Amino acid sequence: MKTEEERTESLEEIVFRHRNKSYGAYQLRQDYRKFVTVSMIFAFFITSAAISYPLVTAIYYKPPLPVPEEKTVGVEIIKSPEEEKPKPEAPEAPEPEMEKIRFVTPEIVDSAGDDEFGKQDQLADLKNTEVPDERPTGTSVEDKPAVIEQPVVETPELIVEIMPEFPGGEAAMNRYLATSLKYPENAKELGIQGKVYISFVVEKDGSITEVNLLRGIGGGCDEEALRVVMEMPKWHPGSQQGKTVRVSYNLPVRFTLR
Repeated sequence: MKTEEERTESLEEIVFRHRNKSYGAYQLRQDYRKFVTVSMIFAFFITSAAISYPLVTAIYYKPPLPVPEEKTVGVEIIKSPEEEKPKPEAPEAPEPEMEKIRFVTPEIVDSAGDDEFGKQDQLADLKNTEVPDERPTGTSVEDKPAVIEQPVVETPELIVEIMPEFPGGEAAMNRYLATSLKYPENAKELGIQGKVYISFVVEKDGSITEVNLLRGIGGGCDEEALRVVMEMPKWHPGSQQGKTVRVSYNLPVRFTLR
């Protein structure tokens, strides 16, 4: 029969009876229950604290009482009718006295020497009698200033059905610019080159008017481009719906050093 000591052997002793107990697993299994007990106690305290914190807070913590908002009440002082004194009325200006005209009784006087006035035989002898002018006196028709009608200037169009064209087309215009332009000496010395943009209006008769500089490059090139555009021959005018119209045109003039 087994002795009392053998019956009370722990599970670790039974498992490691014929094994190496100096190995770390034997010590870990011996401390397992102690670790479990400590963990359970620690978890219990944490759970208790989490549950009891709201209860303790609700018992011992009291929120501050709200402070009532101060309201400002305005008081308006109304004067009694007795305190308001009536303003003195301004004296009325005296009415101007009307000039009195004395009524004079008309006196009837017998006319003398009017017996022959308006007789028919005398009227027959009157010929070529001038008729008096019954028009009211004042400014006559000849004295009135003459009204001068000023011609209405039409606003130039930007885009029309048939745009104005230089005589001979674009190639002829390029030849005209190449032969007419004279490169300014100042621009040559300074090495200035580029495009000068000119705007002008092609009138109904093809003439060039309202020549303006839009953007220049300086050095005398702007003045030269304006001169050449002003001396252009008449263009073929533009038309809209079969009617000749004024057209605004923009032209770039190139200056290039060679």
